[in-house]
Parts: sequence; structure tokens; C-alpha cells
Amino acid sequence: MKIKKHSVVKTLVDLPSQNDVKRILPAGTVAQVSKVYRDGNRKLYLYCNYYGFLAAEHEVELTPGNRQVPKVGDVFLTSWGYEQTNIDFYQITAVKGESVKVRQIRGETVNYANMSGEVRAVKDSFCGEEMTKRLKYSIKGIPSFRIASYANAFPDDGGTHFFSEWH
Repeated sequence: MKIKKHSVVKTLVDLPSQNDVKRILPAGTVAQVSKVYRDGNRKLYLYCNYYGFLAAEHEVELTPGNRQVPKVGDVFLTSWGYEQTNIDFYQITAVKGESVKVRQIRGETVNYANMSGEVRAVKDSFCGEEMTKRLKYSIKGIPSFRIASYANAFPDDGGTHFFSEWH
């Protein structure tokens, strides 16, 4: 399998940092590829613990994926806002490769007092148009997708989620 952006790799040698602060990424460290340079010699840019490391392709190995691939019916949520916390829910309607089709669903307020409360998803209660979104995976294999420049959706645990509002 080819190493590409967002691939999870394990370093085979110690790698020096590319930042001003001199750090070493020890051999055996698991990291995620954040950029692939294709200037004749393929170089991988690894980002780990706020530091960048440049590696040749032969200095790392691809790790087996532990991706939690979403399935139809799974619910994702976004939490966003400034001076308030908004919660939006999305349900997967189709999965195709690295993309999913999603629709926004309603949330049900379960507790409310003093302009804040808790909300939970109401599965199959669609209120938005279907959208196609590209999946991204964290280094731990957790899927997410971008809804807007200010909001990424992550898997819902089925519980309640805090929100606040100003009216």
C-alpha cells in the first residue's frame, strides 16, 4: 500500500525535527503523515507533538489500519460557536470508499435551564439536504469530516451534549 497524506506510519530510524528547537523523533514512534513532497525523492512530513519531522520513504513503514469505518445509520456531531455552544447532528446515509453521504438530523433537548442545556440526536429525523463529505481519520483511527470551516463532525457516543445560547 502506498504511503500518502494522513497515512499512519512507524519510524524505523531516529528523525531530527525540522523546527528551530532540536528534537528527535525516536525510532518506533507512530505518527501521521501530514504532507508528501514529490520532488524526485519522495519525502514525508510527519507532525508529532507540535513538531515537524522530515523522513525519506524508506525510513518509515506503513502501520496496519485500525480505522473505525463508519456505516449507514451512524450519527456524527459538531460542537461549535463563539459565546455560545451549538450542537448539530448528522446521520450517514451512504458510504463509498473514503467518502460518505450525510444528512443533518434534529436534536432533542433533554434538559434546559438558564439559556443552556443538554441535547441528544433523534435518529432518522432528517432536516437537511444530503451532502457528500470526504472522511479523514485521526492517528487512532477515529473518522471525521468537515461540515464548514469552523466545524468538523465526529462520531456521536449516543449520550447527551451540552449547549448554550443567547437570546
